[in-house]
Amino acid sequence: MVDCYQFEGVNMLEHGQMVHLYYLDLLKVLSNEECIYKWDIPENTLLLLKEVRESVNLPIKMIKDYHVYHDCGKYKSLYYDEDGKKHFPDHAKNSAETWKHNKGNSIVEHLILNDMYFHITKPNNVEKFDFWEILLLTAWSEIHANAIMFGGVESTSFKIKKKHLIKITNRLK
Repeated sequence: MVDCYQFEGVNMLEHGQMVHLYYLDLLKVLSNEECIYKWDIPENTLLLLKEVRESVNLPIKMIKDYHVYHDCGKYKSLYYDEDGKKHFPDHAKNSAETWKHNKGNSIVEHLILNDMYFHITKPNNVEKFDFWEILLLTAWSEIHANAIMFGGVESTSFKIKKKHLIKITNRLK
């Protein structure tokens, strides 16, 4: 994980740690507490996420393991296209298998396997399943943690990801 990079200067382990820190900060936002990071979530979506937060029932240690190690097998998926751009196809599957191989908790394995669900599923096809609440809150944490990679929260790329998650969140209410 330390030899595979999410983006320049941030390896996969550091990325996982960042996602967890953003998740903890999002919980503060949802509790109307003072937060550390800049959040770009519309007020009506925040209200929905507050309701989602109420349903989270896993110990924070499991959630932290998921966040920190969600890309533990991503390096196995790395390839460069003809333009030199990095791609990580099936990285969630590879990471879940790596976690399982190292005798990790099966709930954390499930979370790792489904980490990309809310990022790639079309809003009309989204469904609730075990631990979807954590995955949704994490998706919001991930796009904010990765915002620097997209050019910040003002970038077109971030705004596209945010718009997608708004639609997903609205469909799950």
